[in-house]
Amino acid sequence: MSVWAAAPGDVRLLGERDREALTRLLLLDPGESLFLLGILETGPVGSGRLHAPEQRFFGYFRGGRLVAAAFVAGSGQLVVPFAPEHEDAVALARGLSGELRVARLVGERGACDTFREVLVSRLARPRVLTRSRLYVMEAGDLAVHAHPGGLRLAVAEDLRRVVPLAVAMHKEDLGEDPLRADAEAYVRHVGVRIASGRVHVVDEGGRIRFKVDLGTLCAHGAQLEGVYTVPESRGQGVATRALAALCGQLLETLPRVTLHVREDNTAAVALYERLGFRRSKPFRIAFV
Repeated sequence: MSVWAAAPGDVRLLGERDREALTRLLLLDPGESLFLLGILETGPVGSGRLHAPEQRFFGYFRGGRLVAAAFVAGSGQLVVPFAPEHEDAVALARGLSGELRVARLVGERGACDTFREVLVSRLARPRVLTRSRLYVMEAGDLAVHAHPGGLRLAVAEDLRRVVPLAVAMHKEDLGEDPLRADAEAYVRHVGVRIASGRVHVVDEGGRIRFKVDLGTLCAHGAQLEGVYTVPESRGQGVATRALAALCGQLLETLPRVTLHVREDNTAAVALYERLGFRRSKPFRIAFV
């Protein structure tokens, strides 16, 4: 059965047969959908990944065409919607009503707010509700000379020094201590990222003063996460030099680099705009 043969107004679980249509939809805005494109790129076509119960895609078809989608981890531990049109976000959210127990919503602000209105009890007060902004850098946008600035990949021996920075960043950005729920799991998570070559650090004088993670790395670009400079090294150009070097390196082979930043973090906003990142869509992070 072709993906185009779906009945009008159909909301359903997507499968491998839908990969081409889903990719086409997400490529309408690869900056916004970079995380989802990275998930799709993992594993060969036909691996059954889209059917895995721990992470699935649902789609809304209007007139037989896929026009909105949502990535769901577990039963709703993480939900990431992608819906270029508001009415399609509403239709997809309504189609999933009663199917999910949403714990975290991340994505474009309008779509996330629609999903929250439809899928989350009005009595539930979110633990975290941020107003973020997507920033995008493409070839030719980098405005700062890409000097290495002491940036290097973190190695296994750095774990005990990287974890405190990761925890501090999480507390500053989201107001929560990630060690409180499951400290061992969080330390393992950081360790896996280091082992997979996704964590870069600036190590000066025997102390790690800056870190940044590659949350997504795929053919469509790289998404930076967990950017953190220790307080006593702020205002000294450490992050500017490190990020300029990393972005310059990434843009040699990739079409774009993206990141999300809280709109009230004026220092970070100024840093990213000085580097050459361009403001894009408003984003939302909601922990229910």
